[in-house]
This record gives sequence, structure tokens and C-alpha cells, in this order.
Amino acid sequence: MNMHPSAKKMKSLFQPEQSFYKLWSHWLSAHRMAFRLSIRNLLTHPLTTLLTLLSLAVTLSLPGASYLTYKNTALLLSGWDKGTTLTAFLQEDISLEQAHTLVHLIESREEVFEALYQTPEQSLQEFRERSGLKDVIDSLPRNPLPGVITLYPNPGYQKSSHLSQLQGFLQSLAEIQSVEIDLDWVQKMHAYLHFGKALTLVMGILVALTVILVIANIIRLTLERHKDETEVLTLIGATKYFIARPFLYRGLWYGLLGGVFSFGLLSIMIDYLQKPLDKLSFLYQQPFLIYNLNLGETLLLFFLSGGLGLMGAWLAVRSQLRHFNQYA
Repeated sequence: MNMHPSAKKMKSLFQPEQSFYKLWSHWLSAHRMAFRLSIRNLLTHPLTTLLTLLSLAVTLSLPGASYLTYKNTALLLSGWDKGTTLTAFLQEDISLEQAHTLVHLIESREEVFEALYQTPEQSLQEFRERSGLKDVIDSLPRNPLPGVITLYPNPGYQKSSHLSQLQGFLQSLAEIQSVEIDLDWVQKMHAYLHFGKALTLVMGILVALTVILVIANIIRLTLERHKDETEVLTLIGATKYFIARPFLYRGLWYGLLGGVFSFGLLSIMIDYLQKPLDKLSFLYQQPFLIYNLNLGETLLLFFLSGGLGLMGAWLAVRSQLRHFNQYA
């Protein structure tokens, strides 16, 4: 019986779709098999696997610790940088009325949020309480400290250029002897931060190369131990991709679990350092916290470590299986 032309057309349309799903199912089955085999191979020698993961974790923790140092220092400075102040020391012969007039003049500028005046007597009293040299200070014939005006810039004028302009304006006033900005040490710390950021990047690149080479060497040795098995699989028709998949998954597991162990080591390190830091916080009456990797940074760590493991495994597999037939 002849088939209707429309039926033949429908059959031709559905044939590629059925073929695609068959190939997709075969591909998933092959990866599922390689996935299970890689886990089984890791669990076959648990002590060796654990030592390998710990060595990778320590290696990955080096740039992680450097990054956390940079991150926590930057967060600490961001809070201090917002509190930048200028200190103007007045001439000795300035009266209280002149000082208050000067404060109103300074506060009229848009760069200044607030200006507070401290009399010479208040400055001396504060120094007496903080220095512990009460007897020496009381024996002085006169008060050597000048009046002080402390300026708090507006949030929009915290940049060095704005503060330098404000400093120039204050120094041009006859009533002011000198002006100091407590931003110099912050700028130096920012320079150190830029160096730390570059150092973290260089260390990360070196560690990435180290992880790739270590995992590549581990997979290469594993391939050497299974050389007879791979040759038998080749003889019975297994493709090089079928042979390579378990080793690629194994490299992925090494990298990914190494990243997980590295995160654990960083967490232990932070918990250990936080305890003495709490004592320091108690002495200074100010809380100091060490921040760990956030969720996004943690996922990035796992993604990069897994990628490095997969890359190392691919280099080893590619060099070891190169002699196989290209179309095997």
C-alpha cells in the first residue's frame, strides 16, 4: 500500500527530532556514567584524595587571604575616610569674639558642614586628661596651647582637591596660624591598598597556574596507571571522548572541592583572628569585625577553582590521549 504524500512529509519532519532526542539521551547517559565513575575513583583512595584536596585548599587560600586583607582594610578605610577633618590652629592673641566670628565665616562656605571652636583652656584640659602629666602641666607659667577650630567637610567635598582648596582658604586668613588635614595617612593607606590589590592579582595568577599544573600532573599519573584499561577500551571501539570524560570530571572535582576546602580554611582563620581582635575592640571601645567572602565571592571562588581543575585535567588528557585516532 502506498503511503500518502503528506504522511511521508510528516515522517521526514519527525525523523530528525527523534534522532536529536536519541543523541541527547545518549550524551546525558555517557556524562552520567562518567560522573559516577569519577566519584567512585575519588572514594577508592580516600586518604590520597583528602591530602590532595588539603594541599589544593592551602594553595588556593593564599590569594584568598590576601584578598580578604585587602577587602577588610578597604572597608575600614571607607568608614574613616568619610570622617576626614581639618584642624585650624589660631593665633595666640585671638579673642573669643574674634574666634566665634571666624567660625561663622568658615561655616558660611558650602564645603563646610560644621566648624567647632575649642578654646585654649579646653585644649589644655583635654591634654591634661589624656596625657597623664597633670603635675607638669600645672607647673607651666602660661597656657602654651592655641585655640583650635575643627572643620567637618560636607560629604560631597571629601576629595583631596576640595580639601586642598579649603586648606588654602583657611591659611590665607590672618587669624589662623596653621592648618592640618588628617587625610595624609589615609592617602598613604590607599596607596598601600592599590599595591595590595596588585599583589593579590599577581598571587592569584601564580596560584592558578600552580593549581592547573598540580591537577594536570595528578591526572597524568592517573592516566598512566589506567593505561592498559584505556588501550582495551580503544580496541573495543570506545572514543577518546568516552575515555576522557571520567578524568575530566575527576579534575573538576579536585578543583571544586579544593575551593570548598579553601573556603573552610579561610573561615577557620577568620574565626581564630576574630577572638584577639575582640579584645582589641574592648580596649578601644570600638567594634572591629573581619568580614569573610560574601555569597557572590564564594560562588566565584568555587567557579574559578572548578574551572582550574577542569583545565588542568584537559591539558593532561589531551597530551596523554593524543596518540588515539582522531575519529576513534
